[in-house]
Amino acid sequence: MSLAALTKELGARFQMEGGLTDSPLQERNGRVEGQFGELRLSSVFGRLRSAACPLLVEGLQAGLRVYADGDSPSSALDVFAAAQDTVAVINLDRLCRTLHLLNFLPLAHEAPRLFLYVNPHHVTGVKSNHGAYFEDMLARCGLGPERVVISVTLGHGAGRQSPALRQGLENYRARGYQLALQLKPRPGVEAVNFDLLRDTRPQYLLLPHGLGRSASSAELRERRLRLSSLTAIAHDLGAQVAVEGIETASQAELSVAAGADLVRGDYYESSRQARPHAEEHPGFFRNRPLSPAERAERQRSECSTLSLLGRRWQYS
Repeated sequence: MSLAALTKELGARFQMEGGLTDSPLQERNGRVEGQFGELRLSSVFGRLRSAACPLLVEGLQAGLRVYADGDSPSSALDVFAAAQDTVAVINLDRLCRTLHLLNFLPLAHEAPRLFLYVNPHHVTGVKSNHGAYFEDMLARCGLGPERVVISVTLGHGAGRQSPALRQGLENYRARGYQLALQLKPRPGVEAVNFDLLRDTRPQYLLLPHGLGRSASSAELRERRLRLSSLTAIAHDLGAQVAVEGIETASQAELSVAAGADLVRGDYYESSRQARPHAEEHPGFFRNRPLSPAERAERQRSECSTLSLLGRRWQYS
């Protein structure tokens, strides 16, 4: 089924369930946009790359862009603030994930996993069968839960919500979804809920590098120690660590030295060799996804070639 046909079908489902006048999903020139009240929603994807071999893209992390007529993009927090009750949050969260899923389809050959943020209030607001609704959406698109990583943010009240949040995440896992906990500290604070981390045992822990572009040597050393400690804890629990927001060579070197498994940031996208960009692949399922064996073979081949040529990975 084409992207346009899938968008029409899934949009009609939202329209019927929400009693809406129009479909909240529209396909235009190979991209899908959403509508929530007066706001337009769109997807943007960041590449999670192997820290050992950044040519290898391990996942695409979906982000939300929100537009009002004549205004610059707003943050996802703004649009969720406009959802005034639990039911509205649940419906909006489902709409955003379906939007990202549809926009992921033309890129599904590029990475084996789609990382999707789920609002913690959605997780705690749904009482049972977490992931069942979205699993139906995945099936219509020819994908299964094993291709999706459900990501929630630590902090921001996660401690108070831990029992319900923990049970909700376990329900997702039982359906075959992978889990990620994302650390978004306040300035100067790293409020890690270690109990939730230990109990949930996610497959991924997403961390900010926590450095400015002009960090001093002392700041680099201190941050490396803190990142290394968090990485060691995550590895002990069986989780891979992804460091996000990398913009400079020093931030990249810090992340690798601290033991990161995955990396993401503009620093890697600035290299021609680290592309292609998503917008260069408008075709729908132009290539099939690689099997795990094929991806492993490609990683060995590409990383071995770099080694044999004696080239140190650099980005210009």
